[in-house]
Amino acid sequence: MMGYSHPDYAGSLVDFGIPFKLVRSQGWVLQRKIPGFPYCDAMGCYPLFTCRGWSHLHSDIEDLNGKPICLSLVTDPFGDYDEACLHRCFRDVVIPFKRHYVIDLSRPMETHFHP
Repeated sequence: MMGYSHPDYAGSLVDFGIPFKLVRSQGWVLQRKIPGFPYCDAMGCYPLFTCRGWSHLHSDIEDLNGKPICLSLVTDPFGDYDEACLHRCFRDVVIPFKRHYVIDLSRPMETHFHP
């Protein structure tokens, strides 16, 4: 999943916003101007936000100092974080998006499902 945190991947999404590197966590977000206002918001790269240092994400967000006024992202389900980490980062709102399931393809398929 580290491909999603590569600068070239963030750069490929320039049509959605200006890539901005989160220095401590080594993740990328896209800053977008809000039409008709002097403000911007930010979103994580599609489809998942990934970074190398989840424990530093809250510091990166604090460094933004409210600019952008809003940051939304879908976290990598394999990321090295827990719900408490996300609440430290996003004090206002943390909403579970959907449950993810992982299947070990080295095991027979029928062992993954209960009748």
